Order: sequence, then C-alpha cells, then structure tokens
Amino acid sequence: MEASPRDNDITESANYITKYCEVTAMDVKNAYLPETAHRHFEVRLFNRCVEPFERPFREHWHFLFEAALIKGGSGVYTTPGAVYPIRPGDVFLFACNEIHCVTRIDPGAPLQLMNIHIDPSYLWPENGAPLTPRFLAMPFSHSAAFENRLAADTRAARDIAALMLDVEREFDRRDSEYALMVRSKLTELFVTLLRETDYLDESAAQGGAAQHAETVRAAIDYIREHLIESISLRD
Repeated sequence: MEASPRDNDITESANYITKYCEVTAMDVKNAYLPETAHRHFEVRLFNRCVEPFERPFREHWHFLFEAALIKGGSGVYTTPGAVYPIRPGDVFLFACNEIHCVTRIDPGAPLQLMNIHIDPSYLWPENGAPLTPRFLAMPFSHSAAFENRLAADTRAARDIAALMLDVEREFDRRDSEYALMVRSKLTELFVTLLRETDYLDESAAQGGAAQHAETVRAAIDYIREHLIESISLRD
C-alpha cells in the first residue's frame, strides 16, 4: 500500500532530526539564564555524553521542568509507571518533581543527550500579563494519558526537537537579544505540547496544579515588589 503524504512527512521528519543531531549539533556544554546564575537559574541547557551502563531503578526528581533530546545512542528510560526505549531523535518530557531515571545505555555507543531545565517561574511575564490556567499548569503536572517519550517518528517530537535545537543555537551564538529568543522558543515549546499532544487535560488545567502555580506566582510577585523591605512569613 502506498504511504500517505502524512506518513512520508513523519518519516522525513525523523530522518531530519537524526541527521541534524549527528551532523550539526553544537553540543553546548552548559548555558544558563541568567548567564551567571549557575545555582539559582531560570533556564539551564547542557549536553552530556554518557558511556554504556546498566543500573537498578532509582528515584531521581527535581523542582524543574525537563525536556531531553536524544542526539545519539540507545537505552532505557524508566519511570514508576513505564519503561521507555531510548532512540535518536526521541524527546522526553518530565514535569516538576516527576520521578525518572535512565537505567540502561546500550553497548556499542555512548548516549548523547541534550537537557533543558526550566524553572516554572521563568514562564511568568514580568509585566503581569495574563496567562491561561492551562499554560500555568503545564510545568507542574500532565494528564495520565501522556507518555513521557515522544518517539522520533512523530510530528510532536520533530517540532519540539527543532525548537530545542533553536534554543541551543541561540545559546551557542549569543547574538543580540538571544535571551529574548530563548524565551520565545521555550514558550512555543509549551504551546506545541498543548496543541500536538495529550499532555494536559482540562481537569488538571482547572484544578490543583493551576491553583498551585497561581499561589507561587503571587508569592514571587510580592517578594519582587517588596525586595528591599523587611519581609516575614506572616506577610
């Protein structure tokens, strides 16, 4: 049976991601926003090349949203509820405090991956512009139907991988207003997740995750407004 135009498009997209990662990746070692904030950062991008290994599952998490692009190698990514194969061009996404662990890197080649860690507050505009509950909830949780792995042969993986590589390019070149471009690309990444996957359902968008985000944002806004004043927990 002849492949449909969409099938051809997805196949070409997967080939593009793999080829681009192998041929033109910049492999930025570590990059931060703000630039000098190596501990209390809003965004961190880094590349790793890890030799083959196998280990038991361990609980690893952090209060940061994580996007990982596989540039080379293969293996296994494990969460409490699933075991995912790792292939070049795959994208893995983990909400804040979501447990995840690479438990195997296959022999024959190291695992090459690029990670982007994002503090949820980075998505909140300084000028207090309104954001939808859906968008606010995204870093904190996702729907039960969402799988952490976006396989390389899917349109969502192609689009998100391209945005991640754009972010890496901005960090690598550091052209004028590169930090603004990084914010633009990462915002587009979250919108793409909403539009092209089942990352979020309406109950999460209207429920605790969005309310939690609003509470945290209000606290941070208060601290910013009263930074030079004496502040107590009672305030």
